[in-house]
Amino acid sequence: MTEYSLLLVAHLVLFAYWLGGDVGVFYSSYRVCDASLSRDARLTALRIMSWVDMVPRYCLVLILPVGLSMSATMGWWHTRDGVVPAVWVLSGLWLWMVWAIHHHQGKPLAETLRRIDFGLRVLVIVAMVGYGVAGLAGGGPIDQPWLAAKALLYGLLVFCGLMIRVMAQPFGPAFADIMRSGSTPDAEARLNGAMNRARPFVVLIWLGLVTMAWLGAVKPPL
Repeated sequence: MTEYSLLLVAHLVLFAYWLGGDVGVFYSSYRVCDASLSRDARLTALRIMSWVDMVPRYCLVLILPVGLSMSATMGWWHTRDGVVPAVWVLSGLWLWMVWAIHHHQGKPLAETLRRIDFGLRVLVIVAMVGYGVAGLAGGGPIDQPWLAAKALLYGLLVFCGLMIRVMAQPFGPAFADIMRSGSTPDAEARLNGAMNRARPFVVLIWLGLVTMAWLGAVKPPL
């Protein structure tokens, strides 16, 4: 099996778990917001949702170095010596950061890493959108328009992930109020409002992932 074949298998697995995990989180969110369920049932649903949600988070990080390695191997993305290994090292640190934020929830370390992670994602968005736009315009290191479109979409998916984080901010405090004091109209409204604002961006991620899969499979001459 060639290096490209191994990377392709990894790429497909990451795509499948990213999309599948997102669907699982989306469904679980409705159980968490279901006021007819007991507090224990809703807490269990939240724990399941939080655990499953880590899978797409890991896939989002790992699919970047895997995709870059595939593209560099095939000569579709021209990189300087040392760039691909550097991206793998940085992605490894990013992956650890994602794990640590979840593992140390509620601690000062997690909050510090969360802010760093947010800034890093902004940089990734700017870089990938920039590479994508440049490639589609006939410049930059990407000489395949379909790959440039994938890079652009990846940046937009990371943006959607940040928007989910922003829109869902009231979710945690509202759920904590429900667990502490029971269901109230105000707490339920804040909980459902946060989820309703975040869900459109989840759907956009699904559409973006399917479009990226089509671009990679068909490689249309854009």
